[in-house]
Amino acid sequence: MSLLVAVLALTSFTLSAGNDKPITYEQLPQKARTLLETHFASEKVAFLKMESKLFKTEYKVMLVSGNEIEFDGKGIWKEIDCEYTAVPLALIPQEIRQSVKERFPMQTIVKIERDAKKYEVELDNEIELKYNLKFQLIDIDR
Repeated sequence: MSLLVAVLALTSFTLSAGNDKPITYEQLPQKARTLLETHFASEKVAFLKMESKLFKTEYKVMLVSGNEIEFDGKGIWKEIDCEYTAVPLALIPQEIRQSVKERFPMQTIVKIERDAKKYEVELDNEIELKYNLKFQLIDIDR
């Protein structure tokens, strides 16, 4: 019986472990390619990878500039990390742009991340802001 439990646990772990592999630009979902061509057209792609998990697929794009964008399996952005530049304003919800402009008028947004519950924003002075899905500021970290 314990052997069966061990085999099931090992199988479960193996299936849930990430399976990263390099991909070509054409293998990115169309929405991801459109975002890159619209907002990062002047940047060259350094590396693309697809990560297959048990029930989902994710894509990661690293640009030569050092900027990184992560997409879900449908090509919708999950995280945009522009370590050396600002996140394109068109990709930031208007309510978050306005909130940052009012509270931190001299700062720019260098990273934005979203999930099913919140948005997280990092400013160029390393302040991190968290917003709920109604775009209400819920936390500030230094």
